[in-house]
Amino acid sequence: MEKNWNSDIARLDLLLRQGRHGQVRQELSRINAREVPRASLQPLARIARRAGTYSLALRLLNPVCRPAPGMRMDALPGELAEYAMALVKNGSIDEALALLRGIEPRSEPLALLYQAFALFPRWEYLKAIPLLERFGREMAESAYERRVAEVNLLAALIYAKRLDEAERLAERLRDTTARDGQRLLHANALELSAQLAFQAGNHPLARERLQAAGNLLADAPVGDRLFVEKWQAVIELSESQGLSREALDRVRATALGLGHWETLRDCDFHEARYRARPDLFARLYHGTPYPAYRERLLETLCRYGNPPSTWLRLSPELDTSPAVRPIGTLDLAVGEWRESGDAGKPVFRVGGLEHRLLLQLNCDFYKPEKIGSLFAAVYPGEHFNPVSSPLRIHQALRRLRRTLRSHRIPLAIREQRFFYALVPGRDCSLACTALPSSPALRELDLKFRALEAALGDGSRSARELSSELGVSISTVTRLLNEAREAGWIETLGRGPARKYRLSRPRRQAA
Repeated sequence: MEKNWNSDIARLDLLLRQGRHGQVRQELSRINAREVPRASLQPLARIARRAGTYSLALRLLNPVCRPAPGMRMDALPGELAEYAMALVKNGSIDEALALLRGIEPRSEPLALLYQAFALFPRWEYLKAIPLLERFGREMAESAYERRVAEVNLLAALIYAKRLDEAERLAERLRDTTARDGQRLLHANALELSAQLAFQAGNHPLARERLQAAGNLLADAPVGDRLFVEKWQAVIELSESQGLSREALDRVRATALGLGHWETLRDCDFHEARYRARPDLFARLYHGTPYPAYRERLLETLCRYGNPPSTWLRLSPELDTSPAVRPIGTLDLAVGEWRESGDAGKPVFRVGGLEHRLLLQLNCDFYKPEKIGSLFAAVYPGEHFNPVSSPLRIHQALRRLRRTLRSHRIPLAIREQRFFYALVPGRDCSLACTALPSSPALRELDLKFRALEAALGDGSRSARELSSELGVSISTVTRLLNEAREAGWIETLGRGPARKYRLSRPRRQAA
């Protein structure tokens, strides 16, 4: 008897609406992606993504959206949009945005909404606002879709401090979501409206709205109530002038258990805001790879001045014991291990595979890395393949672990539920320098760092640099030309005898 995919998908969708995600994941684990007919690929991939099994969503749609060489590309706009959202969940955000921007919104309106959703994890709310406005105004196919876009637009407007627009939208959303019985969206509107009241200094109104939102979510999963509890804790912290942080610590504990990494980051932000915590400010700056967030941090917490150029990241055990210091430091920018009183020992080739992987694992102190973000950093410019890419990353992780062991560097790579994070041991600190968040920009930065390290205080020919860096003459020549145009290096001699040397430190010149 032929399998009825439509009825199975409808049944799984109903289970998701009932909150039975575990049962859906169990049933999805029994599906062979190769047996799913083309017409069912997109709706089943959407079910898989919503259930949190985005690796299955990628396996379902990858042969269609990224056909093998020589195969015709015939992916439909909806299939491409769904594949892109699975990439976002996988951590492959640049690749996802490139796909979504290539979709004509008239052919797949959700491409606009999905672009906004891809920008939110990077705190790029300003870029998301016009996408959400256009989707809600022109593209939403139902009142519910329009409300979802408007709730997200409200969050973006509040972040962007466009408070007059936010107030008007919040009032409309409170009315329409209450009228139509949309409990979750109404609770979201109330929680966001509480933020507006808090920013206006009206704490009683903010508390009243948070209480109303909490009542609506009383029977909801704890994750749905987390934002309400966070803002209640923030109000308590601000009113006590930073003295009462018990509620905020409870929110931290809940967020950690649920994997709500951005809530953890935001808790530190508010503690640094309402208490004198320059150490927390520096940790936030160096432990957050998103330029938009760093700009907000410098603007809102300007009383701390500029963050230090380098931050020593310690073992979690030592964060609470400032008197204890590790015996060695791994300088991530140059890949050197230094023990007390000793000169640095080169361990990683700057810009090499292991170095790129190490930097990506360390770039965010709050959110562990997913396979997709690791792959984008280690193999920039390549498309993620749900079959081969995880294998390549696991091989790279094994290489990195072997290198750390061979040099006796007490630095662990923790793997948990397909997330990966660096954990310094008690005898290890990490010297962190703020790097670009984009893998492509970081790749360029690393190449220039490698060039600086190779030149040192002396001069080298292009051939010598090619041999030392392990790249082709043409790559070195291109890099040298870019560095010379930027004024970072100067040339000595002409023709085959030409050599290059640093004219000034790049980071000071930039």
